[in-house]
Amino acid sequence: MKKTFVKHNKPSTFFTFLFLSLFCVLNTQTSYAQMQPPLLDCVNRAEDGSGVVELTWRQNPTSGCGTSHEGYFIFVADDLQGPYTLIDSVSSAIVSQFTYTDNNASTQANNLFYFIRERCAGIFSTTSDTLDTALPIPPVISSVTVGNDSINQLSWLPSPSPEAGGYIIFKANLNGGFEEYDTILAPNISLYIDSMANAGERPEAYKIATFDQCTGEVGPDNDNPHQTIFLNANVDDCNKRVNLSWTRYLGWTDGVKEYYLLSEVEGNTPVDTIPGNENTAIYNLPEGESATCLRVFALRNNNIENSNSNAVCVDLDSKNTLDYICLTSVSVNPNNDVQISWNMDSINRATSIKIFRAVADSNNLQWLETLPESTNFTGTMSFMDNDSDPTRNTLYYSVLHEDECGRSLRTEIGSTILLNGREQFELGNVLDWSPFTLNNAILQNYVIYRQDGTGAEFLPVGTVDPDVLTFNDSDLAIGASSFCYRIEAKYVAECDNGDSEVQSSYSNNYCIQQSSRLYVPNAFAPNSGSDVNRLFKPIIVYPNANDYSMLVMNRWGEKVFSTTNIDDGWDGNHKGDLAPQGVYVYIIRMKTESGFLIERKGSVVLVR
Repeated sequence: MKKTFVKHNKPSTFFTFLFLSLFCVLNTQTSYAQMQPPLLDCVNRAEDGSGVVELTWRQNPTSGCGTSHEGYFIFVADDLQGPYTLIDSVSSAIVSQFTYTDNNASTQANNLFYFIRERCAGIFSTTSDTLDTALPIPPVISSVTVGNDSINQLSWLPSPSPEAGGYIIFKANLNGGFEEYDTILAPNISLYIDSMANAGERPEAYKIATFDQCTGEVGPDNDNPHQTIFLNANVDDCNKRVNLSWTRYLGWTDGVKEYYLLSEVEGNTPVDTIPGNENTAIYNLPEGESATCLRVFALRNNNIENSNSNAVCVDLDSKNTLDYICLTSVSVNPNNDVQISWNMDSINRATSIKIFRAVADSNNLQWLETLPESTNFTGTMSFMDNDSDPTRNTLYYSVLHEDECGRSLRTEIGSTILLNGREQFELGNVLDWSPFTLNNAILQNYVIYRQDGTGAEFLPVGTVDPDVLTFNDSDLAIGASSFCYRIEAKYVAECDNGDSEVQSSYSNNYCIQQSSRLYVPNAFAPNSGSDVNRLFKPIIVYPNANDYSMLVMNRWGEKVFSTTNIDDGWDGNHKGDLAPQGVYVYIIRMKTESGFLIERKGSVVLVR
């Protein structure tokens, strides 16, 4: 019956020669020293537990035995150092296989050791390599290092097993288990390049096993996986530094002595040394540099083996705060909403803009609103405050920029112009206003605009110097009673970036209602030769023709004249006849446009 055999391993050369000294047959012939042993290739133990062992060998072509060959002698021991026992001999020089049954070889736990000697003309050769029934010994991994993000280099010490045919490379999968990854078909190779690595994405671990050149059976792996260093970088743009962390190198039994941080911008020389039990570092780029590639280099405690991490390349985004932010206008529009405008650095852009406002007191600025991040922060911006009352108080504004690093820059404070006024008895209006303030502005003058209550546009009626805050408007339009005003401050806004621009800011609208006035004569002469004072009627300033009445009575209370037409007057006639000269009583009533009742009672003398 054909048997299935498993692979075996061979002990060290030192013990082979030690045992040779015990079994050597002394011979004075010079040919003894020249006899080479047979080449023992395989010792295979049956897998079925039957204890069958098969040995295969080749005659050494340099043995020089020839026709004097007397046999191959097979020895066994259950310990590498012996004692060895002769099992049997094979007399034929052309036979290269021997099979026998040994109960001690029935399980893998019982490891047996074999060697062969050839005898020629009574002289024994030296012992062959000593092979055993154990599986091939795995190699010892020296290191695994990252060549670049797609190449890992694995190196090891070759397996000492003579029957080693090559190696099986195992690689960790994403679930943490190991899978057969590649095969090395030569036992003397001790370097493997993984050109399909993903070292730039994650740490990668490897193990190695040896396979038997006779049976192809794979022995145990090295049971100590080696894992690459995976480097992560977190760029701190605000502080212009890189925060680094990495997975520690795994596999060296005596651990890592030190980690070294290497920077491409500094010639890949160590820029920092980190103890082997730590895995974080901070790297500050040299002044004037904003980009580099970084690696971590691990040195084993034996000062020999080492390993590189993946490379991380960083490019710092210059997070400079605004060079300037400049308030250019605080102006009240015709609807009495306040619009503020400002310029700012459009290269180093803001990430947050906050509006502050104070009422009446510039020292009490309060947060008003934060512009949403979706706002397009450009070089020139404005904000409309429609939740304020610039007709009652002076309003103060400032704009604050914040960047993502928490640094801020604030504009100067600018104020609205608060306009007030009052009518004058001499048919005029007096205006006064609060000064326009903006520290970065050079005020040129104030322009006064008036609207004559008819809905027409505002027209300029005067200009005053920047230190004048009053205006007397005595040129009022005849027929109008309501007048609205605005003040324009003209100035030059100068910003820290050197720009300057001519700007205007307007006050609130302020309207003045002129009071109606009645002047009643105390006498009139209907028959006078002059056109003056021939009718009795009041002189009315800013009349309200829609709500007017006049009644004239004689001294007995009889009505002699009445009208609701503001243009009519009494001509001194009564019922078609001339009324007699004398004193008459009148009552005049009129409501102003604001609803105020004006009433005049008195007497008038009719002169004939």
